[in-house]
Amino acid sequence: MKVISDTPPENPGYLKVHKLQLQGKKGPVSREYLNSKDAVAAVVFDSVKNKYIFAKQFRPGPQLHIIELCAGMIDHVGEAEIETMKREIEEELGYATDTINQIMKPYYSSPGKTNERMSLYFATVSKKISQGGGLESENEEIEIVELTKDEIRKTDFVDGKTLLALMILKLK
Repeated sequence: MKVISDTPPENPGYLKVHKLQLQGKKGPVSREYLNSKDAVAAVVFDSVKNKYIFAKQFRPGPQLHIIELCAGMIDHVGEAEIETMKREIEEELGYATDTINQIMKPYYSSPGKTNERMSLYFATVSKKISQGGGLESENEEIEIVELTKDEIRKTDFVDGKTLLALMILKLK
């Protein structure tokens, strides 16, 4: 298929749905996709408590509260992925980051629906510097969940990025 046009939404809300016109073998084809910024997520390990730290929050797609990795969009132009991840760990979980290492290079999270790419990290923390829970200005209401390795194995995670990262680290 060949792209004929890519039309942004006239009145974008939180989600920006683009209309894509393609030339297929049998003629013109229309598709829609969510135009998104790239994102980062991390498995966060508290080396003092010997526990993994997750965020639990309401997600509008499944309309459920889901336990997932600390994650966020690269909102600031020119901000490095690692800096975004450190900022999200502080905002959502309330920790300063001790170490951070990439465990998965950018991948398309759901290429049939969005252009979003996500990178996965493993971060260690040891010092709580704020309450966490997300930003009030972004209407985030995040509950911090601490789990041991055994508790992770017993938890039914339903979030794709979380399952992928836990499997990479052989925690699930």
